[in-house]
Amino acid sequence: MNQKVSVVIVTFNRLALLKEVIESLQQQETAISHLIVVDNASESDTQSYLESLGDRIEYVRLPNNIGGAGGFNAGIRYFMSYTSDEFVWLMDDDTVPQRDTLSQLLAFSNVKKNFGFLASDVRWTDGHRALMNRPAPMNRLKKVPEDLTEPIQVQNATFVSLLMKRSVVKQIGLPITDFFIWGDDIEYTERAARVAPGYFVPSAKVVHKMATNVGSSLLNDVPERTPRYFYSYRNKV
Repeated sequence: MNQKVSVVIVTFNRLALLKEVIESLQQQETAISHLIVVDNASESDTQSYLESLGDRIEYVRLPNNIGGAGGFNAGIRYFMSYTSDEFVWLMDDDTVPQRDTLSQLLAFSNVKKNFGFLASDVRWTDGHRALMNRPAPMNRLKKVPEDLTEPIQVQNATFVSLLMKRSVVKQIGLPITDFFIWGDDIEYTERAARVAPGYFVPSAKVVHKMATNVGSSLLNDVPERTPRYFYSYRNKV
């Protein structure tokens, strides 16, 4: 079986974090076949760094910032067009996987071969679950405990460490660019779940290095993020 994996990272002006993410990916115990970095028209320091990596990455620089949704659309499109890898692993530029994260996802993929997506256990910097990326159990009245050890089926997931099959992408197409940010990943994974079940894999851990761990909360978030909530409410509608 082809177990080759492409990684798609979408970045926008967070060079220090991006460097840490790329380093963590280069240290995965399971080698990555293609490292695709989609740059949403970042400033020159990011561009210069990514260009300096040469053929160690596949650099996709976009002419304008079209948001995370547009970036993942471009990255998955590149994966489908320019690689023959069986899996694509999606993440933001502030997502730091452990050395065995990819190995754990692939191990579960060998056990449960029919899946729409596999989602990691996303933690914040203090070790608690990242509120923005909490797993969505099939029964919404229940909450997934932080000490869960066995994989469970979930309704949807975010693009913060998400593994998908080429065959599923071929069936469902690409993320919707018009979302810009927020909600694009929920819609996309729910679309994938109509093809095959999606699963939360607690052994596949990553750290989501957001500035604060407040989830999607206009009242609790920092003021500079307020404009983003336009997309949150619009996309939910």
